[in-house]
Order: sequence, then structure tokens, then C-alpha cells
Amino acid sequence: MAQKQNPFYLTTLLLFGSLTLGIAVMLGILMGLNYTRSLAVEARGNVGQIYLSTPSVVYAHDGQVVTEFFGNERRELITYQDLPITTIHASLIREDKDFFDHRGYSITGTVRAAINTVMAKLFGFGRMTGGSTLTQQLSGHIYADRGDISISRKVKELWWAMQIERHLTKQEILETYMNKMPFGHTNYGIQAASRYFFGHGIQEADAAQSVALVIQLSAPSGRFSPLKYPDALIPRQEDVLSRMVERNFLTQEEAERQMQDFWQNHDWSRDGSSTAFFERIDLAPYFSEHIRSESMNYLTGRRNIYTDGYKIYTTVHLDHQQAAEEELNAGLERATNILNTHRASYYNASAPNVPSIEGLALFFNMPRLRVEGGRAYRESMDYITQNMIGDLDIATSIFGIRRANNVAINTYNKERSRRNAGRIETALITVEQESGYITALIGGSGFSRSNQLNRATQAKVMPGSSFKPLYYAEAIASGNLTAATRLDNYPKTWINEDGTYYRPENYNLDYNDGTRLRMALAQSLNIPAITVLERVGIDAAIARAARLLGIQDPMEIGRTFPRVWSLGLGIISTSPMQMVRAFAVFPNQGEEVIPISIKRILDRNDQVVVDVEAEVRATQNRSNDRQILSPQAAFIMTDIMRTSVTNGTLYWAHRNNATALNQPIAGKTGTTQNWSDAWAIAFTPYYTTAVWYGFDKGGYTLSIRNEASSSAAPVLMRYMLRIHEGLPRRDFIRPGGISEIAITADGHRWTPQAELYGFSSIREYFITGTGPEESFDDIADDLGTKNETISDSILEAIRGGEEQTTEEEDWLGLGVSNDFELGNSDEENFLDGVS
Repeated sequence: MAQKQNPFYLTTLLLFGSLTLGIAVMLGILMGLNYTRSLAVEARGNVGQIYLSTPSVVYAHDGQVVTEFFGNERRELITYQDLPITTIHASLIREDKDFFDHRGYSITGTVRAAINTVMAKLFGFGRMTGGSTLTQQLSGHIYADRGDISISRKVKELWWAMQIERHLTKQEILETYMNKMPFGHTNYGIQAASRYFFGHGIQEADAAQSVALVIQLSAPSGRFSPLKYPDALIPRQEDVLSRMVERNFLTQEEAERQMQDFWQNHDWSRDGSSTAFFERIDLAPYFSEHIRSESMNYLTGRRNIYTDGYKIYTTVHLDHQQAAEEELNAGLERATNILNTHRASYYNASAPNVPSIEGLALFFNMPRLRVEGGRAYRESMDYITQNMIGDLDIATSIFGIRRANNVAINTYNKERSRRNAGRIETALITVEQESGYITALIGGSGFSRSNQLNRATQAKVMPGSSFKPLYYAEAIASGNLTAATRLDNYPKTWINEDGTYYRPENYNLDYNDGTRLRMALAQSLNIPAITVLERVGIDAAIARAARLLGIQDPMEIGRTFPRVWSLGLGIISTSPMQMVRAFAVFPNQGEEVIPISIKRILDRNDQVVVDVEAEVRATQNRSNDRQILSPQAAFIMTDIMRTSVTNGTLYWAHRNNATALNQPIAGKTGTTQNWSDAWAIAFTPYYTTAVWYGFDKGGYTLSIRNEASSSAAPVLMRYMLRIHEGLPRRDFIRPGGISEIAITADGHRWTPQAELYGFSSIREYFITGTGPEESFDDIADDLGTKNETISDSILEAIRGGEEQTTEEEDWLGLGVSNDFELGNSDEENFLDGVS
């Protein structure tokens, strides 16, 4: 049986406690008053201006929310008028039932809290409790240190609470309270908390949900979180609901039904350790990260993108973004499967060579070269990294074997790095050339903590043959070459400035005695490409390419463009963003295109902080150098690259995936050496898009079956088809100063005489004044055959092995080469001849 307490003992304890309390309170008040003197002047006129940190919101071009940027506090503001009455009732019952009657403080509550605090801290009796009013809680979070459990802090809270009550109405105080206070999981404000816990705004919350949110105020660390500790929340939730029933705020039946619905619909699978940051919605992660980085260039100084609540209006089209993600991922899966098949066949093909390798290992005493020894070592390491790293890590931690633990960690990190380096990555970027708006941007195979490199803007990879149009443009613009110029197409050797020899090869070693420039670019022939570079000159080619790519710094130009003949095959390092910028100039009549991702940034009061688009337009209007390429040269280059689609490296991708596209389309592919990178870039009168597949590190191959025309190109065509759905047809603008001239297959002017000898006419575009001067009649005179029958061998030599086209194809300026048998239904036969 418990022993009765001595009344004298209790009385003495009470008196002693009261005396101690009085002394503590007096000291706290003196300290608090001393503190408040220094704040009195500051408080005048400023108490009502309470600053609430809010996330910055990113909007798509049509006003849809893309994502939010916030740090430790995710907050969404709400007005008092939008708070449901049940939420207000639940808040007051749980936190401050006399809120509308007091002036910011409660004497009884404060005394009770003070006694409990003193008894707990000095004597270890009971526990510390809060006696603050709702206004005091608000003042404490704004003006005091809530971690300071002292009488002095309580006095500070009380003083500030009285100032708040003097400057704000009860409704304004409650509104501020609901927007300011923490609700757990990095959610601040009841609106953000409601969206996080229930997926909807507080306006749609019932009493059971409102009560659950209000209870979080007493333990924002998560002690009563429905995600972490539902068992701790339930009795408190029932208690507040019962008190609401007692006050006739809702019926018993409503309380029971809402309580039952709450837990029946609760998502028990959600991670209780998650936060609002990691569960935030982001409809375009790579684009959002690009926006965050760009915004930091404008929000300098004391501006904070995570707390100041900016509204960032961007150019992204979410339907373009979704189409890009779906098509890129499908293409990535296909490319990965092909690569895995290629790797498996490669290893299987090496099996017959095992005896030879064994013999070499034994003869030269190289144990690691021995297949058995090397395989045993490799298999052991593979087994450890795949199956034993976790167990090894745990065992070494338990027994304190630091060296072995380091081995485990290092092995794991190396294996992860190796696997990531050998994983196919991807990128896509779309620009509306008329405005420069970036409508879609994807920078990798999937945005995550370990994969945040934005390859669309930050990667520096070789463009391969997709670089060729950048200096072909100089050839056309200079007037020294035309689309009809005949170029050598047989093995040749060039000498670099340092005396080294350079002997390029066509893909699949496909040669003839010559081809027209149009067909050379459309079919991506390497020998004619270097011939073009030679005739243009390396300096002129670099200057033109740099302007198209937007590179102006002489030092960067020097680093980017090596002065060697292999430059013509795209051995520079560039990004998809730069390549899109360059290609967008062609359909934009030769005018510079500056990619824009942010239109403007507004502050929380809807005042313009920076109008990015207006600044770009002003810069363009002041520039006297917007015309990177003449409209005539841009048009001819566009038309040549249309032949890539109708009779070149984009032919099969277009035929199999985008014949329904109701727009003219032009473009170019590019595959680098060893099939390390695959590019496909195309444009219509609306949009320019680049697609890239490759690796973050060198030394890996996509495999021969993943070259650009069969990997990147089909993805590009399917994507372009989707983003043009519903758009009215446009044509590429043909400027003045363009002449159409009938030519023969070898690039001479066609005459009726040529038809007598089997040469049909091909309609070709020229910048006025640059058309061919020699006609077929001149050639016939030179051969002494004007009035004689030309032998079949001479005809073949003149034709250069190029078949003639129909009148319809001639008028389009297509031209057909027998380098490819387009009538063959076997796609692989065609691909075998593509670079």
C-alpha cells in the first residue's frame, strides 16, 4: 500500500516551490524587460510586416505548375477567408480555446506552465508543458528562440504577443499562424501540409483531417505524424474530435464516420522518413534544374530562390516534355538491349581464341593473361561486388576491420562508377526557332541524386558527321561551291600542318569517281566532306562554325576547333544545346537563334524582378550581327538537308516513323568513331530538335547496330511527329535571290542535247549568279561527240555512276545516287552504306 504523504511536507514543498518560482519569474521578467527595451523602437510599425518564407514556383508556357524550389520550409499561403470553419474550430480547441477573448496571453496558462517548468527542471517532478496562447506561439516562432526553455524567453514571447495583438486583428493573427507554423516533414503552413499528407488543399479537408493537421503543431518533429507514428496520433485525434462534438461543431455520427474514413483511406505504404522536398512534384526534372541554375544568375545578392516566393515563367511545353521522355526512354531501352546482345556475341566470339591466349600467357609468363587465371579473378570480383558487398560491409563494421571495410567501400564505389560509366545516356533539346523558346529539355536517362548531370546543356561530346553542315554552310555562303558542285569520292590523303598524314575513309569503304555536294552531305560521305573543308579553308570553316554554335571568345574557339583535317568529321567537343542553336539558324533564314528558357521572374507581390525575354530581344535589336548566314545560303542548306530525309541517312527513320508528319523536315545524323556517340538533328518550319545517345566517359561503344540512323534518328522522327500534331502546315521560307536551274547528274547545265543521250534534267537551287557556267553541250564539244553517238562507257563516265531521277524528283532537287538501293526492302542493306 502506498504511504500517505505528510501534509507538512507538502505545504513546505509548495511554499518553497512558490518562493523559487517567484524569484525565477522576477529574474526572468527583469531580463525580459531589459531585452524588450532594445526592441521597442524596432517594433513600431514593423510587427504587422511578418515575413513568411515561401517556395519559388516554376510555371510552364501555359501557366501549369512544373515544380517548386524550397529549402527547409515548404509553404503555400492561404487567406483566413479560405480556411474551413472546421479547421478553425479544431485549431482553437487543440491550441487556444479562448483565442478570440484574450489579448494575446493567458495568466492561468502561463502560471501553470511556469510551475510545471520549475518543478520539472529543479526537482524532476512531472514534465514541462506549454501554456502559451496561439499568439504567443506565433511570436515565439518569429521573435524568440523556441529551443530556449526559460522564463526570460517566455517574457519575450509575451511582450511580442502583446505587440502582435495591438497591430493585427484576430483574423490576421490566425491567418499568419496557419501560414507560419511548422507541420512536420518540412511542411510549413497548413495548406502545404494538407497537400503533402492528403493530396489536396485545406479547403477540401474534413474535421478528422483538420484535427490530424492541427495535432502536428505540438510535435512538428513527427512524434504524431500519421506517416511515422499513427498509433500515437489516433487517441489525440479522437480526443479533439470528441471535444468538437461537445461544443456542437459536428455530430457524433459525423466524427465517427470521418475518423473511420480517415484511416481506411490512409496510405500505409508511404515512407515515414520522407519529406516534402523529396516528394515534391516535378514534371520536368532536368528542365527544372536548368531553370534553377539560370535563375541563380538573375536572383543575386540577398535574393533567395528557396524562400522569397518568386514566380518563374518559363518556355517549356509539358506535352513536348512528356513526348520526349516517352520516346527517349523507349529508344534507350532498345539501344541498351542491342548493346547487351552485341556484348554477349562479342564474348562468345572470343571463346575459340582461348587456346591461343593460353599459349601466349604461358610463353611470355603473364599469369593475368591466362584465361583460367584471369577468369577466376574476374569471376571472384564479380561475385563479391554483386553478392557480398553488403555482408562484407556489415562484418567489417562489427569487428572493426577498417582496412577490409575500406576495401568493401572502394570496391562498391568502383563497381558503381564502372557500371554508370558504361551505361548508355541520352539527351534531347527542342527549340522553337522563331522565338528561341526551349520547349523540351532532357539531360539524361533519369534524374536522381546520383544522375544530375544535364547532358543537354553541360555535356561536351563529339558531334561526328552532324558537324558537317556547319562548314558546308560556309561553302554555300562563299559562292565557291554550290549544291551541284561535283566532289571527288575516292580514297585520298591530306597532310596536316604538323606534317602528319590524314587518310579518311567512307563508311563501309563505299567509293566512286565523284558525287554532287548535295548527295555528299545527304549521304554523309567523308571523302567529299574533307574536300569541301579543303576548298573552304580551315580558318573560314572554323569562323562559320563558331558563329553558328554561339562561340565568340577567341580562347574558347582555339580550344574547341583543332586545326587538322579530321575537324571535318566532327572531332570537336560540343553540347546538344549548341548544336540545336546552330541548326536552328537554317530554318530561321540565317538569323541567330538565342535559346531562352525563362521568360520573366516576378516576386511574391507580382512585381517584375527581371524580364529575361525582353532583355534578350533588346540585345538582339541592338546587335548589328544577327545575320549569321545569308537567307539564300540558309535556304539552300535547308533544302540540301531535306535530301537527308528523302534520300540519305534519315530516310529509313522518316519512312518508318514519320510519314504522317504534315510538315517539311530536314536534318542530319552523326555517328562518331567506334560508334561512341549517335546524333540525330532535325528541323521543321516550327521546331529544331537534337537527340543524342552515348556515354559519359570515353572508351565505350554503342555497337554497330546502334549507329545514329538506327538509334537516335527513329526516336527523333517519332518525337517530331508527336509535337507537330494539330499544327497547320508551313513551308520553309524561300527568299529572293534564289535561282532554279536544270542540271545534269554531273552538275552541268542541262540542255535538250543532253536528253538525246539519256540525261534527264535535275532542278537545283542556286544563289543567283552562282549557277554552273558549263553546259552539257560544252562537255560534248570537248569530247568531240556533239554530232556523234556517245559510247556507253563515256556516258557512264559523265554520269559518274549516278542514276537519273523522275521529273517530280528533279523538281524537288532530290537526286538519287546508286550508292544506296532504296528500293530494297531490307533496311540493313541500306544501313550498311550509311555514315
